[in-house]
Amino acid sequence: MTRKNKKKEQWTEEKSKFPSKDKLGKHLNADALMSSFAMFSLKDPSSLKVDERRKEEAESQNLKSIYGIKYIPSDSKIRKICDKIDPKKYLSPIFKVPFRHLQRGKLLEQMVFYKEHYL
Repeated sequence: MTRKNKKKEQWTEEKSKFPSKDKLGKHLNADALMSSFAMFSLKDPSSLKVDERRKEEAESQNLKSIYGIKYIPSDSKIRKICDKIDPKKYLSPIFKVPFRHLQRGKLLEQMVFYKEHYL
């Protein structure tokens, strides 16, 4: 086997260890969301702190095992993915039912703050 073919074979073997671009894209979206969740639950001041955690071996393993993150994206990738998410579309429905129950139970009346806005 020539040296050129050997390098090509080695490169092909290494490349096959990584998931396909489609699978990586799906994982990266989920991992970006979980990394954002980790940022908030760990009370990190920014996604840059998560990026620093990603670079440290022990921190990286903790993120992977606790939050189920397979591929920890960089902070710019996290922002790029998460900026596309419309919070009204995904978060509003979560709060509608509890909010409705609080309204019906007249519990929100105590929290009216200014011009019928709630605290």
